[in-house]
Amino acid sequence: MPASDTGMILGVDPGYAACGICAIERLGQRWVCFRAVTVRTPSTMPLHERMGRVYEELRGTYAIMCVGSIVACERQDRARQGSAERATTSSDAALVEQVVGMVRTVALSAAIPFVEVDPQQAKIAVLGRGHGGASKEQVRRAVMALVSGCPKILSSHAADAIVTAIAAERKASWEERKRAASIR
Repeated sequence: MPASDTGMILGVDPGYAACGICAIERLGQRWVCFRAVTVRTPSTMPLHERMGRVYEELRGTYAIMCVGSIVACERQDRARQGSAERATTSSDAALVEQVVGMVRTVALSAAIPFVEVDPQQAKIAVLGRGHGGASKEQVRRAVMALVSGCPKILSSHAADAIVTAIAAERKASWEERKRAASIR
């Protein structure tokens, strides 16, 4: 597989009931999707098996990545706030944080940079200013138009993983340009 400056990006929309995972790469001016899946686990499955299924998919997606990669995860600050506002149990937010921990572990074990991306900033990176509150369907359609190689049926979770990856690559590129400018 040809490599870009950034390499392949593993993007994750974390969840334990539904977790979007992708591997994408920028090739010139276009994005190519090598993998985009949603891991779904039934609520009747024991928690350790649910987490195990998400972890195995993370490891499987990581296995196709190359040197110079980034691991990107959607930041969950708003998920914690949302559960408090909705008066739902914070255990759901805590379980999603465990998934984020698994994503960090995958990155750390491979010495790959880990980047957290705000969901609104991810939407803006793909859809442009004024679209931080875009609907799941708007995000999915934008991803299908922008990224080649996506599955014909793309879940909103996998689409969120892809926009997270794109935003992380742009953030890493911006930070690299900023570092280079400070060296001059």
